[in-house]
Amino acid sequence: MPTDRPGQGQETGSASDEALWRVIESRDRAFAKAHRTVVDKEEEIHRLKAAATEKDREITRLKREADCKDDEIQMLTRAAAERLGIIQQLQASREYKAGLTLLHPWQALRRKLHAG
Repeated sequence: MPTDRPGQGQETGSASDEALWRVIESRDRAFAKAHRTVVDKEEEIHRLKAAATEKDREITRLKREADCKDDEIQMLTRAAAERLGIIQQLQASREYKAGLTLLHPWQALRRKLHAG
């Protein structure tokens, strides 16, 4: 790493000047490393935000699909309930007719005679 030390290459530097320059260079390396770390972290944060945004879109899409399925299930449930009501009415009507025949067997006999 090049330095801007005054008197570099000269043999006139004192030990305290050398120690001071080592501290300054060490500080500069620490700042450079910290800067790289900050830049890396900012890039990672940006990637994570983009991934979170994509996940939010996916969640929204899936929620919409689930809501549509819920609506479809409710519609099918209502239709099934209506059909069940019709079936129960038909069944009750048949049971009523069968009950009348049992109560009045002579009507069944009369129908058989008129049919034949």
